[in-house]
Amino acid sequence: KATGDQVRINPYINRYWLEALDLEMPTNPDELYEVLKAFKEQDPNGNGQADEIPFEPSQSDWCSKIMNFANPWGIAGTDSSDESAYMMVTDGKVTGTVNTEEFRKFLEFSHKLVSEGLMDQEMFSQTSEQYHSKINEGIVGCYYTWSPYADMSESEAANWVEVPVLEAEDGPGYVKTGSQGKFSANRCGFCITSACADPASLLQWWDYMASSVELKYTSRFGPQGEAWDMESDGTVVEKLPESLTDDYTIENYKYTQGMVDMGSYIPKDESATVLKENSFTSWYRIDCVEQLHDYCLPVERQLPIRYVAPEKTSERTFMETELFTYIGNFIATSVLNGIDDTSWNAHLEQLQMNQYDQWLQWYQDFLDKKF
Repeated sequence: KATGDQVRINPYINRYWLEALDLEMPTNPDELYEVLKAFKEQDPNGNGQADEIPFEPSQSDWCSKIMNFANPWGIAGTDSSDESAYMMVTDGKVTGTVNTEEFRKFLEFSHKLVSEGLMDQEMFSQTSEQYHSKINEGIVGCYYTWSPYADMSESEAANWVEVPVLEAEDGPGYVKTGSQGKFSANRCGFCITSACADPASLLQWWDYMASSVELKYTSRFGPQGEAWDMESDGTVVEKLPESLTDDYTIENYKYTQGMVDMGSYIPKDESATVLKENSFTSWYRIDCVEQLHDYCLPVERQLPIRYVAPEKTSERTFMETELFTYIGNFIATSVLNGIDDTSWNAHLEQLQMNQYDQWLQWYQDFLDKKF
């Protein structure tokens, strides 16, 4: 189990393209539009070809989905899936998002980008391999990711800088995909099977491994002084073991020496400090998260985590099968082909036919503990 802040993904922009064209960092969608337009028309990669893709979302990638781009219009989910942004919790009420004027404005703005060649129209059809290939070719100006340092070499990742909050002038206020104070539980980290001869002793061992901060980190990451250490004030810090090589990385070390994410519960105040000089990728990610933390959904705007009877889960899943397919297709069609009053009104009718209101009510009843 763990609690913490989860900023699922961030938008990053090519800093050298901005510098090459003497552009300022955008602060709202309209400014972003002007930057993307310059990226397309002014050859920022300097190769003499009009090969730039200013903005590159991708439905095939877990953290680059199109609904992340709805954030400036006040629409966000608690995780990186599009579906988590199809409804939101406000003042104890579950409300729809894909039937709102803000959602329509997001679709219209996205279509504007696609129609002018500023956002890749292949975002709905390309594979993950094609998506990452475009980024690595040096032709993309802006994209979403967990961290550029997880996508490419350190020297290449240095080209990218986090985009600050973008708030639409006519929107209800910026929110960010992600969640503050997120609670999560891993249901397969520790379990006792029928093969165990002495369950009581096994439980005693598990309790012992969770009885101190030192034992928690030993069970997760190996001996103290190698991948982690403790300062005199009790602060835990990450380290890089001396045994690492090009072939034997820190990931190899951790998963050889311990249980890593399957270990005992480590609360937020016991979490290790990531040292910039030892783990720049993690440090950079944490630094970016801190800048966007306050814009993620607070606890009161998240659904609680609790047990639901299988029959109630099946009831919801039955509705979601056709509903999610319909909404996903409508988003793709609207972004690529545009939207008008006729298609919008037809969309509102289709939502009713696909049980959108019933789906929202299911979550309201869940929030109100009616089942």
